[in-house]
Amino acid sequence: MRTAETAITFRHPFVLTALEATQLAGTYRLVVEEEEIPGLSFVAFRRTATLLHLPTLSATSDTHQVVNVDPVEWPPSWRRTDGTRASSGRDDSKK
Repeated sequence: MRTAETAITFRHPFVLTALEATQLAGTYRLVVEEEEIPGLSFVAFRRTATLLHLPTLSATSDTHQVVNVDPVEWPPSWRRTDGTRASSGRDDSKK
């Protein structure tokens, strides 16, 4: 198992199927969990979870909500309404 963590900044409110309501613009923690695919002649991984950490609205709590986001739906959510990409803190230009 391996885990990659990044911060995703949304400049506009956004909504995903896994979320009950529109989320405010801001920076969110994104964790991607992957497991090694056994039996191959090379090392390869498959994604097992894409977790978006949401802050709670309670001012007295340090807790947060974690939502498993559908990886197929996730990349379009990075797109702003003007077609440019939201800041993800990583360089995807080499893909």
